[in-house]
Order: sequence, then C-alpha cells, then structure tokens
Amino acid sequence: MLLCLLLFAVADFEALLRQGLEALQRNNLPTAILRLESAAKVQPSNPKVWLALAQTYRKSGRKQSAESAVRKAEAMGGKEAVILHGLAIYYEESDLAKAGEFESRYARLAHGDREAFGRAAAFFERAGDSKRAINTLQEAIRANPYQESYQFELAYILIAHQNFDAAITVLEAARRTFDKSPQIELALGVAYYGQRRFADAVDAFLRTAALAPEIQQPYVFLGRILQHGEGRIDEITGKFAAFAKANPESYLAQFLYGKALNAQEKDAEPLLRRSIALNEKFWESHFELAGVLEQKRDFAGAAKHLELAVALNPKDSAIHYRLARIYDRLGKSDAAAAERALHEKLSAEEKSAIEKHAAGLKRLEIVVK
Repeated sequence: MLLCLLLFAVADFEALLRQGLEALQRNNLPTAILRLESAAKVQPSNPKVWLALAQTYRKSGRKQSAESAVRKAEAMGGKEAVILHGLAIYYEESDLAKAGEFESRYARLAHGDREAFGRAAAFFERAGDSKRAINTLQEAIRANPYQESYQFELAYILIAHQNFDAAITVLEAARRTFDKSPQIELALGVAYYGQRRFADAVDAFLRTAALAPEIQQPYVFLGRILQHGEGRIDEITGKFAAFAKANPESYLAQFLYGKALNAQEKDAEPLLRRSIALNEKFWESHFELAGVLEQKRDFAGAAKHLELAVALNPKDSAIHYRLARIYDRLGKSDAAAAERALHEKLSAEEKSAIEKHAAGLKRLEIVVK
C-alpha cells in the first residue's frame, strides 16, 4: 500500500510540474503558479519545482517570492547539473556574475556540453569581470585542450583588452594543435597587428585566406594594411584577384582587387567603377576611385566621387583633406578652405575619441598558464 501511495505521489508531482511548465510557456501565470505550488506541496525538496516557481513568480512581479524560491532551488539542487544550468539562465536577467558562477559549476559536471565553459566566461565578461572570464577559459583549456573554441574565446578577450602579447602566446600554442584553423590564424593576425608586427600580420592573413578562401575577413584586413605588404604586394594582389573572380557580384571583392592594383599603379578604374555599380553606398570605392582619377588629372571626376564619399561618410577627416586638395586644383579656394577647416575639426575629434577609447579599455596584465 505504501509503495502504491509513493507511486501515485510521483505521478501526481510529474503531472503537476508538467502542467505548470506548460502554463508558464503559454504565459498563463495564474495557472502556472497554482500547478507548481501544488507540485511543491507533493515534493517540497525537489529543486526543479522551486526553480520553475522562481521563474513564474518573477514574471508575475512577485519579487520576494521569486527570491525565496530561487534560494530553495540553490540549496536543494546545488550539485545537480540541470539545476545549475537552470540557475545560470535564471540569473542571466538579473545578476551576470552569479550566472557565470552557476554556469561554470555546471560546466565542471556536464562534460558532454563543450560550450558550457564558454558561456560561463561570456557571463563573467558581460558582468565586467574579465579576469574571471579569463580564468574560466584557462580552466576550460586545461580540462579540454582539444576544444578550439575555448582557445579562440580566451584570445578574443585578451585582444579586446589590448593584451596582445598574451593573446599571441595563446594563439601560437593553439596553432600548433589546430594548424588548419582559419579563425585561430585570423585572430593571430589581429594580435600581431596590435603589437605592430605588421609583416607577421600579413603572413597570418594570407594563411587565413589560403585556409578559407571563401571568407572575406582576411581580405578586408589585408586591404587595411596594404602599405605594410612591402615585398608581398604581388601575392596579396593575387589573393584579391582570386577572391574577385570567385565573387563577381561582390562590391567588396572588386574594391579590394582595385585597391591593390592602384597601390601598384596599375589600372584599377574598371574594378572600382564595377564596385560602385554593385553598391553605390560604399564610400571607400568612391574615395579610392577619386585617387585614381586625381592621378589621371581628372580633377572634376575626382571631386564628384569625393563629394559622394563625404555624403556617405561625413565624419572621416581624410576625405575632407583630399577634397580640399582637389578644390584647390579646381580653383575653388573658398570651398577648399571650408574643407580644410572640417578636416582640422574632425582630426581633433578623432584623436580625442581614440584617446578616450584607449583609456576606457583596461589592459589586463594576465600571465597565460
């Protein structure tokens, strides 16, 4: 008889819990509370029902009841992976540091969930605790040395906080294990660039393009540092040519190939005009074409495209500088003076913004273990 009563109690609890969760999912909060409170009376020591009640009470605006319920879930389910994960989800809305703590505890138990440590680190990073995010990822790497995402995420945080030397240490070690990973190679290029190791950055971006010729990021980065390509400009141009051929309808591919040709003083005008035809809103194509036209002494054409570039990107000081020079060539002295004034004003603003951004980024002095 006692066994039968226990079986009926379990069945009642499971039915009430399921009905409560279904009502919660439908946002029928009164019914959800009724069913879940009934389930809690049947099994008052079950953390699942208290976690569900905490969510329901919070959605109902019953803050104190929610806090009481979630504390019970913590106390009763602190060693159960599913409860720890549920608590992390619960606290994501209110306390990211707690969310990170519960998700990291969950990660230590849920060996099959390879993204768990990464989520925990993301919670800590969003909470502003970058050191704890880094420690979490270092723990994850020691426990899962062949999980590439942990190495990449650790390097990403280090790069974001300008600790390029530590990021390079992580990424160079990761590359020895994941030697065919384009994302590791790409991140390494960014870290090299941050350390002003321009030749190494170019090498890394070229390797990325070789590993994954279909993704655009390495080409974009190479386009940004063409001036540091030095003796490898032919190789870079070859990569851009292949990218443009593989993507004939990509304005970006045509622009980058044209920019590389222009850097070699070769005819880039058709490619840049093709880029503009594909996307007339991309200001850089207009800016680059203006440079080509200026070299050809077509100052009116250059002015036209610089004016379009200014309209699309009015806050870039370099465009105003170039436009002032072209207006001088055209004898438009008043317009040239106005553009020079704008250039000086925007240059000062850009410098201030860069300094403010640099001051806001706390450089983490982390020793990679």
